[in-house]
Amino acid sequence: MLKKKFGSIDILVNNCGGPKPGFFENLSEENWQNGFDQVLMSAVRFTKLTLPKMKENKWGRIINITSISVKQPIDNLLLSMHSEAELQLLQKHSQTRLVNLT
Repeated sequence: MLKKKFGSIDILVNNCGGPKPGFFENLSEENWQNGFDQVLMSAVRFTKLTLPKMKENKWGRIINITSISVKQPIDNLLLSMHSEAELQLLQKHSQTRLVNLT
């Protein structure tokens, strides 16, 4: 459907608003799951949709936008820091496996 409407997708930008702020003792399991789904799994799903065509074309770019909280913790953004750090690790792993895709 996307290809018919927009043509080839050569660059994917994954970016979303952060999950619920809060401190560890105030976050429910549901909050953790929602943060994981919102930040990490949304990027995983969009990447899985676009990556096969990028590989077929032997070219593409995947940009994952996170926040400074990945490197410098921010007091009440535990869910955001956790999920964005996982996204950064996924990106580093992918860079070692995908030729001509960054």
